Amino acid sequence: MPKTKGSALIQTTATSFEIIHVLQENGPCRLSAIASELGMPESTVHRHLNTLHSLRYVSRCGPKYQIGLRFARLGEAARTRDPAFRQAKDYVREVAEETGERAQFVVEDHGLGLMTSSSVVDNSVSRSG
Repeated sequence: MPKTKGSALIQTTATSFEIIHVLQENGPCRLSAIASELGMPESTVHRHLNTLHSLRYVSRCGPKYQIGLRFARLGEAARTRDPAFRQAKDYVREVAEETGERAQFVVEDHGLGLMTSSSVVDNSVSRSG
């Protein structure tokens, strides 16, 4: 459970995100595996998964649950929230072309680095047989 400074967490929200993180780390999982990993009753995990599924944040493939594609849309919104991120994309491409090397733009958020733009120039060498 994450620690907070000077404020209380809403347990229900924290539990839903714990479930999401299990799916992120492990890929598609059965209800029983998620409940076991989190040490929670299956009934509790099932209620959270049903809610997340109805909101399209989790999808099902047979008996397994997985991260829903709705997170991709949120990720794109976060990645492009600042005009500087969009400007960096052009600059990264330009640097890659000028140097002939891979160029990346990474931003920090909550102590983690996230690559928001990457460009690679094809400098492959042709070999004849």
